[in-house]
Amino acid sequence: MIRRNWIALLLLAVGGGLLCAVTPETAANPWPAIRRARVERLLPAAMQAAGADAWVVICRENANDPLALHVGGENAGGQAAFLFFLKDGRVASLAITPPGEATALQEVGLHDAYRVLARDESLWSAVAAALHERGATVVAVNSSARAVADGLSHTQRRELEAALGAGWPGRLVSSEELVITWLAVKLPEEIAIMRDAARLTERLLLEAYAIVAPGQTTDADVARFLKGRMRELGVGDAWAPDQNPNVNSGPDRGHSHSTGKIIMPGDVIQIDFGILVHGVWCS
Repeated sequence: MIRRNWIALLLLAVGGGLLCAVTPETAANPWPAIRRARVERLLPAAMQAAGADAWVVICRENANDPLALHVGGENAGGQAAFLFFLKDGRVASLAITPPGEATALQEVGLHDAYRVLARDESLWSAVAAALHERGATVVAVNSSARAVADGLSHTQRRELEAALGAGWPGRLVSSEELVITWLAVKLPEEIAIMRDAARLTERLLLEAYAIVAPGQTTDADVARFLKGRMRELGVGDAWAPDQNPNVNSGPDRGHSHSTGKIIMPGDVIQIDFGILVHGVWCS
């Protein structure tokens, strides 16, 4: 009883108004404005640090680049290209898109310029032409041992290299340093959202511990409770849904999926749990 009262007091302290701070699915999404600010304010320094004067991201339906959401290609149907050029300390962006999604993409308004492909026109030729026209010499592409910077398939890279031609004076480099540098820095408005997400995660964990009845509640019961609260609040999984949350109790197991193991008196309960807000930020 003392333990449950202590948890109840903590739940109140964590904050009754917090659910309004981390907005559910129905609330306005701040990501479009923050995404634009990240491109304008953070990408130039990342490209400079990587020594790249151009960055090419290819997006497509069903096998999209991990960074599609960050460059405006999350709704790509046909194959599209998003090019970023560094000049005089600022980045200019160009979206090369099939006609079917061109209008909607332009309405999003993230990019400085848009090039709509003719129905029989090669995307790769258009990308190569843009790189030639801008005089790009060091072009970063998403090929890396790190998954977040490894969205360009082998076939796509081969197509790009063929379109650029043997006479192209520039070179392709991995975008790994660019991507890690860019994603590592958060804007103040992002930090505020992440802090709210962390506070909400703490609140949910305390709620989960409060439902445990030793000798009755299972690890899977706790996991199901947290999943239910996530659905109620309209937040997503910070990583693979099947692995979030992982709830493990007792001395004979570590980081693994939740099972029907009953939580016994004296057990330590380990919960690996995180939420995703607005589809971008995690706790």
